[in-house]
Amino acid sequence: MIMKNRLPGDVFGGKERRSGRPADGGAVGPAAKYFRSVEETIAEHPGLSLVAAVLAGIVLAWWIKRR
Repeated sequence: MIMKNRLPGDVFGGKERRSGRPADGGAVGPAAKYFRSVEETIAEHPGLSLVAAVLAGIVLAWWIKRR
C-alpha cells in the first residue's frame, strides 16, 4: 500500500506567516525566553518533569477535594 501525502505543502513550514500577530510575539514576547528555558529543561529531564507534573496534579486534586 502506498501512502499519499494529502496535506498541501504549505501546512508545515510555509513561506509566509498566516498569523496576524507581530513577529516578536506580542504580549508573550518578553516571556518567550522563559518558555524556551522550561521547554529545554523538560527535554533534558523528561522523567523528572513527568514526576513533577503528576505530583502537581495530585496536590491540585487534593486541594480541590478539600474545599
